[in-house]
Amino acid sequence: MLTLDISSRDRDATRRLLADGLGLPSDSPDRYLLGQVALAIHDPVDDGRTGPTLLTVHADDPAPLTDALADTGHPVDDAGCVTVCGVALRVTTGNAGATAPLPDGIVGLDHIGIATGDSDVLVAALAALGFAHESRQIDTQFATPTEVFSSDRYGVVTH
Repeated sequence: MLTLDISSRDRDATRRLLADGLGLPSDSPDRYLLGQVALAIHDPVDDGRTGPTLLTVHADDPAPLTDALADTGHPVDDAGCVTVCGVALRVTTGNAGATAPLPDGIVGLDHIGIATGDSDVLVAALAALGFAHESRQIDTQFATPTEVFSSDRYGVVTH
């Protein structure tokens, strides 16, 4: 089981989204179950970032996974968390907690997107944890002036 800690500036809105919007069951306050994944909500970290801040992987023996990440140059703190592209990964043998069937209309967790300046490092780190690499996505945003007009003679013209 995985636990994904999510930092939220509006915990009530996040609770409504997960419980009411998606119909996810909760096994404790601020912890919602999505099949084999638990989503845990907490207040923003000190730097004000929101979104995923910690991924906990439950394993029989955490040492090989943590060591593999440390061997590839990822820093490990005193608590045993490995930082990969700004997201802390904790490998633990602790109780993974309850799992739950998926609510009607939800097929599963499709993907977790992590914005990074070094995709190769992130892919290698997640591969060391046993995750399969399905694809890489690059988003590009442009700010361009666009004029759209419609005419009864020329139709719709965009330039």
